[in-house]
Amino acid sequence: RINDLLAEIDELRRKLNEQNPLEAYITMAQVQRLEILRRIEEALKIEFKDQILVEISTENDALRFKGEGLFASGSRTLQRNKRTIIDRLAELVTEAISCYTVNGRDLNYSECNPYGIVIEAVQIEGHTDDVGTDSFNIELSTARANDAFFTMLRSQKDLLSYLNIRGQPVISVAGYGEMRPVAPNSTPEGKAENRRIDLRLIMYTPRDREQVERIQQQIKDGLRLVVEE
Repeated sequence: RINDLLAEIDELRRKLNEQNPLEAYITMAQVQRLEILRRIEEALKIEFKDQILVEISTENDALRFKGEGLFASGSRTLQRNKRTIIDRLAELVTEAISCYTVNGRDLNYSECNPYGIVIEAVQIEGHTDDVGTDSFNIELSTARANDAFFTMLRSQKDLLSYLNIRGQPVISVAGYGEMRPVAPNSTPEGKAENRRIDLRLIMYTPRDREQVERIQQQIKDGLRLVVEE
């Protein structure tokens, strides 16, 4: 799977030479998102090989943690022995998003982010299987996402200070209940896959070529990313 992802990154980079600046920017944002997710996935698989099943979504926009691994069935809180995984996730996320957000760190954006790619949001999502009512599952999935969020925040106290270009914290929480399954709920295995937490990376999409050039010029001049009005 990692070799496939690396091949996809190479293919996306190849396409950059065939696109106009706006299309190239969007393609590069996809490349950076995939690389961020791959780095986090690889680190977690090395450090917690036998403790959790984690994988990049087929759409290459999210990291999936199978819910049964983090939460006991029906539980709203992380299992005690799995909190170290989320603590480490918080460290990895904070480090990975630094060059793509507005923050107080002393960074050379022109070196670590020469294309001026910006993250819009890092969303912690909770999901359930189809057992129970819609309202119960939405509440349960949101509670699980909240618990993961507050665990990350306790580990990295400045996480909310990482902002998008509108000055909003990039980290956010959502609960989808049973509404976004990744496997059929007709089998126990499918239900287990659907009980999960996702970490989704949403990249900023410029509205036009001029906006791309403005962001990239800020980076080229060695300036911090600035909040847009």
